[in-house]
Amino acid sequence: MSEKPYKLIAETLPEVPRLVRGSVYDELLDDFLKGKAKTVRVEYGGKSARNLMSGIRARIKRRKLGVNLAVRRGQLYLVKP
Repeated sequence: MSEKPYKLIAETLPEVPRLVRGSVYDELLDDFLKGKAKTVRVEYGGKSARNLMSGIRARIKRRKLGVNLAVRRGQLYLVKP
């Protein structure tokens, strides 16, 4: 009988490392929560207040943070409760 060109080796399947997805807004939110100010205005180069609010609101919801958002006169504000 001829030798086969392959081998079958019994072993357990290695676990796949789970990647943690982050956001560009996570650092911004962490800095706000660590700071002493109760209300801050957010300036993020080249992004409108509405676009910022959408992205930041999604991170707040996903991380279950107690932060409120407000837009006044085209400016975005973060508010601690």
